[in-house]
Amino acid sequence: MSDEQAALQTELVARYDRLRRERVDSREDNALAITTDGRKLALDARLLSGTAIDHPGSKINALAGNVAEIWGMEKGTSLISTV
Repeated sequence: MSDEQAALQTELVARYDRLRRERVDSREDNALAITTDGRKLALDARLLSGTAIDHPGSKINALAGNVAEIWGMEKGTSLISTV
């Protein structure tokens, strides 16, 4: 986890704490939105923050490297499924 991801994770925790302490309109923020943002953050901070920098150790970069390696061995078409 990069320092930037750690900071964003702290913000997610603060959002959840706010939900527990205060009455927050579910259209403003809710547990499902926080969980979704957490899943994005686990992949790559750039999915959550437009100003995030590229972290070489991110899961997205690892995926891209794996796809490129497989493509290099097979020289065929690669399909990536999100299922």
